[in-house]
Amino acid sequence: MASRQITIERGDSLERTIFPKTRGRVTRAELQARLAPVVREWLRAACVWEEADIGDYRFVTFYIPVTERIQLYVQFWSAPGEPVLWEVSSGRWNPPADKWLAGERAKRIEALGFEIGGEAENYQREIPRLDSPAALTRVARAVVDIFYSAFDYRGAVPVVARLVSEGRAESRSAYEAFSPDDVSKIFEACGFKVFQVCPDGEPDIPMLRCRKRGIDTFATFDDEIDQEELYQTVHFSADLELSPDEAEEAARTLPPPPEPGAKPIATLSTVNRISGGVTAEWLAARILEWEAVTAEHKREAQRGKRRRARDSSPPPVRRQSHLVH
Repeated sequence: MASRQITIERGDSLERTIFPKTRGRVTRAELQARLAPVVREWLRAACVWEEADIGDYRFVTFYIPVTERIQLYVQFWSAPGEPVLWEVSSGRWNPPADKWLAGERAKRIEALGFEIGGEAENYQREIPRLDSPAALTRVARAVVDIFYSAFDYRGAVPVVARLVSEGRAESRSAYEAFSPDDVSKIFEACGFKVFQVCPDGEPDIPMLRCRKRGIDTFATFDDEIDQEELYQTVHFSADLELSPDEAEEAARTLPPPPEPGAKPIATLSTVNRISGGVTAEWLAARILEWEAVTAEHKREAQRGKRRRARDSSPPPVRRQSHLVH
């Protein structure tokens, strides 16, 4: 059977017969010549990483159905930058495969450097790396030897391969920059009413005034990409009233305001850098986090006012009743 390159994407799985059952018994040399090159390609697809995201992993299983109740397999688990876990079925959790693999067959597997381990109690060993052509060829031939010597495979049943690619990352649209209109739509989706404004003295800098629950958030843009009106940085800022305690502290420690009678305010700000690729959902989450922070600051100022009013109010008059006997 001619080998061909196997490719797989995250979230996909493949299962194919890679060696059909034969009419007569195959020799070790015949099995190495016909099966090892195919196993090598499936190993390459599972264990050689060209691109990967954090949390990606793959596993490939080569198995034979000895009987309706017994399946014997060799499998490999791979993740970027991690040793490859190589397992051979022990049958511990698949009776009667445990009896079939006991005795002389178990000794043959152990002689290849495997030990019982893991929750499934399979035969295991680790390979530090499996990404060179020589290593792939060597391990593929070892897999065929396991089938021939440990499983006593002679071609009476087909050999099947199953490859699975999974990971924690999800495929979503990512952006290197946003336009003011993009950001306006995301603010609106988060429940804000949005107005476009022109900053005093800076007519070329776009700005959005985004209002929700009585708080104005100003979104300004920076790091424009080649005059395309796409920006890689979005600043959020909001001017919020101080609590009475904060106002008194500001009056003691800060210079007097330029306008007599002006009330001190707190200016909150944060910077959102988009370069490197983010999703619209990511920016929406930053907007909602910002809303929570500003809303809590406003609530704290209101609680401070209520505490001050309660503390400064005269105590209630207690009425005494006189009982006449």
